[in-house]
Amino acid sequence: MPIPSGYYLSTLSPATSVVASLTAHLIDASTEDLVVVHVSSVAIYRRVKDRLQSLKTLSIHGHIHTARIYRPENRDTDILFILTDTCRVTFIAFDTPHFTHHVLAKGDFHDVVYRSPQHGLLLDINSSSTWATLHLSQRTLKFLPLTSDKLSNGDLVPGEAFNVPIEEARLIDLSFLPTPTQPIRSRAGKKRRRAGSAQPSPLSPSVLILWQNEQGGRHLSLYTLNVHSRELKKDRRFMHHVSKTSHKLIPIPEDGSILLSTEQGSLYAIKITDQGCNSSTTPSKKGPQNFNRADRKSNCVILAVGDAVPPTSLALLGEDTLFVGSHDADSCLVKLDSSLWKPLLADSTLKWGPLSIMDSLHNLASLSDMCFVNRGKDGSGDKQLVTCSGFGQYGSLRVLRAGIGMAEVVDMELPGIQRMWCLNNRTREEEVDDQSSKTPTRILLGFMSETRLISFSHGAEDKEVGDWSQAEQVSLPPLTGSCTTWLVAPLITASPASRYEISTKSPFLHVTAEEARVIAIGEEIGPPDSLSAQILDRWGNSVAVVHKGGSHLSLLQATEDTKRSTWALKEHGGYYFSQQVSCLDMGITDRVAVGLWNDFSVQILIIHPDGTMHPILQCDHPSLPRSVIMCSWDDDNGMKDQKAMPIDHTIISSTFLISALGDGQIYTREITMDEPSLGKPSIEVVGRNAAVLQSMEIVNPGGRTKVIFTAGAEWPRLIHPRGSLTRDTAGRPYSNIIRPSITLVHSQAPSQLAHAHILPLPITSASQAMAYASPEELGIGRMDALSQVQTRTLMLSELPGFKPATGLGKEHEGEEPRRIIHCGASMASLAILTLGRCPDESAVLSGTDSSIIHSRLILIDDGQEDFRVLDSVDFQRHEGGYSLAFGSFSSHTSRNYLIVGTAFDEVDREGICTRGRILVYEIIGSGMNDRRLRTVHAFVVPGAVLGLAITHNALEDESMKDGWASGLLMAGVADRLVGFRWHETEERLEVQSSLGGFTQVLSLSPSCSGDAIVSVGDMMWGSSIIRFDPLASPASLDNGRRGGLVKVAGHSETVWTTAMTMAHDTVVVLGDMEGNIRIKGQLSFMDTSGGILEQESRTEMEETRVPGLADKMDRLIPLSSYHLGQQINRIIPGKRGLDLVA
Repeated sequence: MPIPSGYYLSTLSPATSVVASLTAHLIDASTEDLVVVHVSSVAIYRRVKDRLQSLKTLSIHGHIHTARIYRPENRDTDILFILTDTCRVTFIAFDTPHFTHHVLAKGDFHDVVYRSPQHGLLLDINSSSTWATLHLSQRTLKFLPLTSDKLSNGDLVPGEAFNVPIEEARLIDLSFLPTPTQPIRSRAGKKRRRAGSAQPSPLSPSVLILWQNEQGGRHLSLYTLNVHSRELKKDRRFMHHVSKTSHKLIPIPEDGSILLSTEQGSLYAIKITDQGCNSSTTPSKKGPQNFNRADRKSNCVILAVGDAVPPTSLALLGEDTLFVGSHDADSCLVKLDSSLWKPLLADSTLKWGPLSIMDSLHNLASLSDMCFVNRGKDGSGDKQLVTCSGFGQYGSLRVLRAGIGMAEVVDMELPGIQRMWCLNNRTREEEVDDQSSKTPTRILLGFMSETRLISFSHGAEDKEVGDWSQAEQVSLPPLTGSCTTWLVAPLITASPASRYEISTKSPFLHVTAEEARVIAIGEEIGPPDSLSAQILDRWGNSVAVVHKGGSHLSLLQATEDTKRSTWALKEHGGYYFSQQVSCLDMGITDRVAVGLWNDFSVQILIIHPDGTMHPILQCDHPSLPRSVIMCSWDDDNGMKDQKAMPIDHTIISSTFLISALGDGQIYTREITMDEPSLGKPSIEVVGRNAAVLQSMEIVNPGGRTKVIFTAGAEWPRLIHPRGSLTRDTAGRPYSNIIRPSITLVHSQAPSQLAHAHILPLPITSASQAMAYASPEELGIGRMDALSQVQTRTLMLSELPGFKPATGLGKEHEGEEPRRIIHCGASMASLAILTLGRCPDESAVLSGTDSSIIHSRLILIDDGQEDFRVLDSVDFQRHEGGYSLAFGSFSSHTSRNYLIVGTAFDEVDREGICTRGRILVYEIIGSGMNDRRLRTVHAFVVPGAVLGLAITHNALEDESMKDGWASGLLMAGVADRLVGFRWHETEERLEVQSSLGGFTQVLSLSPSCSGDAIVSVGDMMWGSSIIRFDPLASPASLDNGRRGGLVKVAGHSETVWTTAMTMAHDTVVVLGDMEGNIRIKGQLSFMDTSGGILEQESRTEMEETRVPGLADKMDRLIPLSSYHLGQQINRIIPGKRGLDLVA
């Protein structure tokens, strides 16, 4: 059913698994591009030196199953052919020189009557790019002529597709036989072509099919298509039996042969001639990652070239670069030494050296679990998402944050950077000219005792960002030298320069610790004035200066004598404070915001035309303000650049005061300037140290937008109006994380710097480049799209004591992350449940090679300091951990426990696990550095424990009576739901109630209200809502205690419910193995539109319920559904009412 208005799907991060990787010439025939096909998008890259440069990303509606590249005879570039899981096809072509794309053709190949193939959809294109064949339904092949029609612009587009029946039902793979293309001849023997068409070869295309019979044997069959009668003719002479593990056909166009690969790595070279089929086999060798290379005679040699990620697809860029696309790990760009090909082909016993990985693409695939980690000290900070990603030795923790991406272009070690400014040699009008992009970009760097100037010369390699490899230090008096620069700001002239792009052809203000002057490159326009500055900020052509001593605020103004072409600085006014100033900002016309030390406040003063000032508003802060900015956004949600506006500009009535406090908080309040008043405060934690605020201009798809960066804190972020960069219509400023590694230094002086160390670089009119400084280095980066998900990878194999897996199946050894949970802000810890295999010591002694299940619980720091291992606990032999929970057994105590559900590798005749355990641990330790795990209790149960949930207020009448806690631990033990109660003093579990009627409990989710309600996901019988009734007397237990588990509602369906969460006591969000998300609600609490009834309506419905309808009222009815296409392992409650699905 369609998704109602109350429920919708939002994607936090697009799918990053690589479906296919292709090399193509999309723009011109001389340039090779890499096409990486993801589940719902196509990314196009180009190799630039030793990295991949992103050129374009196309979003595709639906899930892409596969893609191919082909080139018609009348084109110099390739066309991209995409097939989705719903049998929709799209043909995309690219145009020069702006790399725009357009859809040549698209359509739906979904037949009315069909049966889905058992082994998935299949697609192949012949070597002459004239025919495509698709296997979309059992016992049917669909053929599509690729060059039958011609558009007005000359492009050849596909024609009408048609179906042809075949005998085989279970197709594994198919491939065209490579054949030359020749024009069709008429009956008179003359060559002819239909107007505007390109006919396929008269040698009708032949298709080789790899199929499987009912007994599991696999065979090859050969069909030939009659293009006139549209029939397939099977070659009865050709019937080739192959290995049962054969799964892939690889055509070799040079000599018309085909390679057949098996799951074990063996290769069959198949050559089909008129006399029959010849084949030879080349077995794979054990060792590191194997890559296969064949010469033109189809002689294939297996080369052990090193260790790489498990590949889904391979694409060779040139002769020395290989792209390895992976579904379960990060894809990588691998460097191959082409000089080693010849000796390796001559002698296959030679060994290859280690692979050199040049670049990699993040992949969040194979998520087994995830959890939120709150960065705030008191739980009010921003949340980051930590996931268990990958498998085996590629397993990792991924830290996800939404924000601005930064691809680092250059990194220079420059210790002691304090400030920086960008000096541009051209004006805004000149930067439109393409030739001006070759002029150097100069960055002025302020150190503690000197000022340096770095010049970057740009090449034509990267038009958007430039080639930053050519950098040199230049001398430019009077800017450079042994002086500490405090401020460099352009002055407003008849042609005002942007405050972000200081043109050296116009005069600008240069302020040091001892003097201030108006200068231009090549000449000094005004004499220097002595200045004893401590804190200062610029507004228009005025500078607010706090003198050394900290309480005297002076207003200096630069005036221009147009007749003499000179500038002069003079004091225009001032104000004395009774306490020292910590920061100031002149972001609004004729207003100045001043932060004060003693009373933790910010005073807003009005500046009169005669230069006098007086306070009009005072805003008290919870701690010391170290940096402050006043800003206003216009109706288009762009921040007004008030500092570059003339003095008589009319102000905007609605303004925001944003302060960075000394304890790492961002304090925001809305200000009404017409009648000065303050709105409600908003506080957000960004780190533990003081932050610096800096307004700047960035480029987004809607144009240039003024935003605010916070720097100097642990996690810099971007602040902007919601409507400008997101689709939220709220008017409040919205903060966004940028990248964790950008940390900025603070001033060594008693006061905080007034300027942050992040600035945009004006390379072109659509520049996305940025410079950022840290205590030890200067970096140049390219800004990616806004509001995207940024990923930080922590490889578990690098953690101390972690044993990475080394293979697949029972042969692999090591461990991989399976479950993760955050142990609260007070503990600042993450608990990771791992599962793997290790060598069986008893089998090794007996001379056999076997392995056993190995699992353990690892406690690591949650990243407030760093991700380090705190403690770990190993489980018993043959015991694996499968479920994890954290919490307290009572709402009246702050004592929390970690609970682990396990299962032993012991099964009965039906393959069902017969024994498991529930393990209870406690995190102990007096400090943040000595936290460790203490084993509290172990309870043996007759089955696997795959689900755990803690509920409160179940035994409220018996709360702490005789030491028993008021909460219950719900555990899915085999085919039963068991409720355990906890004894606080004796630290032990005891069975309180049990409920059967399930096949195998796979997942549990507690109620969001904390009541004794859980939702149960079963292997075969769908989902249920279970409530603990304290008045019920269960017949299954004879323990003399009241209270039992009662099934409130349920919905039976033959799906494996693998994940769930309760959005409400009566609404459940479910995920299954088939990749479907379902939202279900209890019928008696739902209105006609799928909404939740109010309490009064529920009571009225109960009173007027018609007899005989009670069974219908206890059903879970579907409210909405969505098909994701991949197995869902975890659903957790997200922020702002959104649930996250992995």
